[in-house]
Amino acid sequence: MAAQTVEKIADAVEKVAEEVDKAAEGIAAGLPEGGLKKVVKFVEVLAEETAKDAQKVEDLMDKVEELDDKVEEFLNNKFNGTGKA
Repeated sequence: MAAQTVEKIADAVEKVAEEVDKAAEGIAAGLPEGGLKKVVKFVEVLAEETAKDAQKVEDLMDKVEELDDKVEEFLNNKFNGTGKA
């Protein structure tokens, strides 16, 4: 299902973003104040936000899968004559 694919991609994006965040944090710690440190800090913040957004996508895809299962169950019950929904 497409939702599972999206969820796997979001999980991979989240993992990469977390690693970028860790690396940027370590690099920024060793830099003197200035333009380069600001850029690295910006990358760190961007990575943190990307990881959060990827987690939101994963959560949304979980909900989509749950809804899909419920709709499928409803339709199966409706068309199989059980009438339960």
